Amino acid sequence: MHLSPKHYNARSNASRVCPIICRLKHRSPEAMARIIVIDDDHDVRALIIYELEAAGHEVRGARNGLEGLALHRQARADVVVTDIFMPEKEGIETIRDLNEEFPGTKVIAMSGGGRDSRAKSTFTARELRVVAGELGVVAVLSKPFETRELLSSVASALDTP
Repeated sequence: MHLSPKHYNARSNASRVCPIICRLKHRSPEAMARIIVIDDDHDVRALIIYELEAAGHEVRGARNGLEGLALHRQARADVVVTDIFMPEKEGIETIRDLNEEFPGTKVIAMSGGGRDSRAKSTFTARELRVVAGELGVVAVLSKPFETRELLSSVASALDTP
């Protein structure tokens, strides 16, 4: 299943995703992680939160980097999943601030690629991967992505020392 806003309707999708969700819910409690999802698109953020919670994680959401940093200051997350192109405080700035204020924070960057007229950034998708890699993110996801890609990236982040 692709993680894109058009698929987010928990009630109508419940029958389609139930077999996946039911398998994922049998994870052990110690496998649960604290995750912050930062994305200005409400539907995308809600869908990612839904999928991560279904996998047994404790998830909080933020609309931009300012909110995400505030949540992380209140209670540190094991993993931060952030969009790159956002208004107010975009992903690259957020990742830099996380690295400075909380060294070793495990970050997964995601983007639909290209340029976003609302954001100040002019990165292409290829440049984004290079910059994100230089900033030490553990994974870069291109939207739309599959649930298994998200869960695999989170698992890899949690396994990264």
